[in-house]
Amino acid sequence: MPTRLEQAGFEHVELVEIDAHACATLRANRPGWKVVEGDVRLYSATHLRGEIDLLAGGVPCPPFSIAGKQLGADDERDLFPAMLRLASEAEPGAVFIENVPGLMQSRFAAYREAVLEQFRDLGYEAEWRLVQASEFGVPQLRPRALLVATRPAAASSATAANSTSGLSIRSPKPTRLYARRTSPSLLRAGVAWRRVRIAAKRTSDWMSPGACLSANKRERRAQK
Repeated sequence: MPTRLEQAGFEHVELVEIDAHACATLRANRPGWKVVEGDVRLYSATHLRGEIDLLAGGVPCPPFSIAGKQLGADDERDLFPAMLRLASEAEPGAVFIENVPGLMQSRFAAYREAVLEQFRDLGYEAEWRLVQASEFGVPQLRPRALLVATRPAAASSATAANSTSGLSIRSPKPTRLYARRTSPSLLRAGVAWRRVRIAAKRTSDWMSPGACLSANKRERRAQK
C-alpha cells in the first residue's frame, strides 16, 4: 500500500507498523520515510490534526477471514476502532481502509453499518466497496474489501492554501477483465496466471513487500 500511494502522488508523513521486519523493509527501501515501530492502538495522531489529506491502512484480516475464525468485533486484533480513533484525532480529508472479502459477508452487515455510522458521526461520507485486484493489473486472484470515507468539504473545491484542495474520490475503472472469465481448469494449468502476469508487466503494476498503516499528505503539484 505505501508504494502504491506514493505512485499516486502522496507524500508519507508517518507510517505506523508493529512488525519489526516490515519496518526494516520500509526503512531499507525508503530511507526518507518516517516509520514509527509500535502498536497503532498506542499511537496518537493528534499532532497531525489538519495536516494530512489521507489516512490509509490495511488493518488485520483475521477477525473477518475464515482462517481467522471470523470473530469480528470479538477478536482482539480488530483495529477498525483504532482507525476510527485516528480519524477523529487527525481529521484527514479522506480515509482509506482495506481488508479481506470476508468482511463483505452478510454476517458482518451490522458491523459494516456500525463502522459507516461512526464515520458519519465524524463528518464523513463513507461507503464499502468490493474490488478484484486482478482487474487492475495485479497478477493475483485477490478480491479486497475497501472502505472509502471523505469529508464533503474535502471532496469539493477548497480555497485555503493548507486544505485538501481539489481532493475527490471516485471508483477507478477496471483495466483487466478477462481473469474473472477464465475457467478454474485453466487457472490450475497456469494459463490465466501467465496472461495476467504479461498484462501486469506492461503496466509495471507489481506489489512490493511490507505492510503498514500510513498517514499521507497529497503532493500538491498545482502549486509548483
